[in-house]
Amino acid sequence: MDPLVSYLNKAIRIDVSGNIHFENQEELSSYFFILDTGISRQTEPLVKYFKETYQKDHSFFLAIEKLKFHNQKSIDAILVQDYSTLWLEMCNISDIQYNYMQKMIPEIYHSLWKQGLDSDYFRLKLCGAGGGGMLMGITLNKEKLIQRFQNYSITFI
Repeated sequence: MDPLVSYLNKAIRIDVSGNIHFENQEELSSYFFILDTGISRQTEPLVKYFKETYQKDHSFFLAIEKLKFHNQKSIDAILVQDYSTLWLEMCNISDIQYNYMQKMIPEIYHSLWKQGLDSDYFRLKLCGAGGGGMLMGITLNKEKLIQRFQNYSITFI
């Protein structure tokens, strides 16, 4: 599905019957964006770290269980177009990742991530650890975000 999303430049949702629905970005009161960190990283060491920490650190295990819950709530909120709940769940996800997965966040982005947590208009989340070096974000104020992120490579999705 990734190539189709890229080709059409639209979000796609597949329902339980296999029907494809195209989501209208303009309807969103919250805006998603991708931040290109420009940092290429190896996925394998981070996956190894995650697995080992998940098995050995009970507080990390519990945090990941909470993260799964908030991820599902975010998906559910998108499906019913409940953007206030989506914002709250993305705030929870960003907070959990910052507090428990900081080793997986490029160090140069720790302060920006914290600024997002302390702000009322944007949050960041991990978006894989491979060669792309991308972070996903959400904002409630697109214009303010564009001004704040003028020195970063961002793309709204």
